Amino acid sequence: MTARSLAESVGGVRGIVESMVPGMLFLGVYAFTNELMSALIGPVAFGVVSLLVRFVRREPVMPALAGLLALALSAFLALRSGNDADYFLLGFVMNAGWIVAFTVSLLVNWPLVGVGAGLLSGTGSAWRAHRPCLIAMRWLTLAWIAVSALRLAVQLPLYLAGNVTGLGTAKLLMGTPMQAVLLVGTFLVAKGVLEKSGILHPNARGIST
Repeated sequence: MTARSLAESVGGVRGIVESMVPGMLFLGVYAFTNELMSALIGPVAFGVVSLLVRFVRREPVMPALAGLLALALSAFLALRSGNDADYFLLGFVMNAGWIVAFTVSLLVNWPLVGVGAGLLSGTGSAWRAHRPCLIAMRWLTLAWIAVSALRLAVQLPLYLAGNVTGLGTAKLLMGTPMQAVLLVGTFLVAKGVLEKSGILHPNARGIST
């Protein structure tokens, strides 16, 4: 489990930029125009340019393509219903989906954070044989559930109130920045627990931060 593998899992600096800029463009334009169509132009244009740049440079296009498809679906939902706040419905569904997935993983005693840590570190499921590791992975998985639940708790009332600007601001602040803090915290705790248990050797090749 390396810092590099963690950075690659979120697409590096470019991935962070590509995830934040569309939301910033949407929020900025909508705050001034209060019009959904006008606010969609910037994010869509940015998504298309990001996709083309990756294609021309022969880089993986899936991150940009996934972002563009998510944007298109969000726009479709809002335009179809005539409710600008529906632009954020997809985010609610995704957060709810993560809550369900993480919760199920806890119920079957395969916490998803542990599964991910095993894959990134190359240690497989060895963490399950060490109770301290298993307990730590459970708590980390609960942290991911809590973050998704917090997003819904804050954003759903704004959605129900039709506060698109407030909802966009909350989504922006509780999106990539919060995700980055959660990822780094998860990485540090999981790595420390795996090393302390002897599953992960800090001096092994490709394992150090």
